[in-house]
Amino acid sequence: MSSRITAITSSAGGVGKTTVALNVASYLKNQKKRVLLIDLSLYGGVDVVVRKSKKTTGLGSLYSLFEQDKPLDINKAIIFDDATIGCDLLINTTALTMEKMNCDFVDQLFKTIYLADYDEVIVDTSSELSERNSKLFQLSDQILYIVTQDVSVCWRTIKHMEILEKLQIDRGKIRTVMNRYRKDIVFNIAELEEEGKIIVHGTILDKKSEITNLHNSGKISLQNSISKFSRNLKKLFDEIWRCE
Repeated sequence: MSSRITAITSSAGGVGKTTVALNVASYLKNQKKRVLLIDLSLYGGVDVVVRKSKKTTGLGSLYSLFEQDKPLDINKAIIFDDATIGCDLLINTTALTMEKMNCDFVDQLFKTIYLADYDEVIVDTSSELSERNSKLFQLSDQILYIVTQDVSVCWRTIKHMEILEKLQIDRGKIRTVMNRYRKDIVFNIAELEEEGKIIVHGTILDKKSEITNLHNSGKISLQNSISKFSRNLKKLFDEIWRCE
């Protein structure tokens, strides 16, 4: 079995990337897929929502093995069948340790994950253009790129995309999604697409307060199947994954 890797990234923090990652993982689990969600972001966020400590397990334990030149044992690092999202979870570690993770570690990590025979591997990342992220983008089958209607975020996205192109990351595997979209805000998506040679593949409604309330109660949006926001998410994910 060949695992499909989807990296979820952005050009700036605070755009809702982790929320999207959690819901994508839950969506794919509901499609009867064997799913692993990895938090490869610098400061984390997944661990806060699912209320898991990152001190003794996750990427920290794997990087410790890597430093000792020992085989990575992901079975001892993974949280299996997490109650919040329903799939397996590999949480991040301290920011200092995350900063040390280089291409060799990422390469070894994913070689080990491939052997575990997951159908889908979802990776939440940070916005910085680190060696860790560059390697991840090369290994990924698709990249879900999150933007908002904030003008500064959009300009950073255009510059970020130019750098990814110089790193020879295939634009064809990038799916751009506009999060927190509001129709009452004057914003020209066509201009973003033209200026940045970017295709916006879909929008996610602005429901920040609803998401915050759910996260505070240890839930994610797709578990509230009757909400308009949840239906919007499912429709978007249906369209993106149907393209594969």
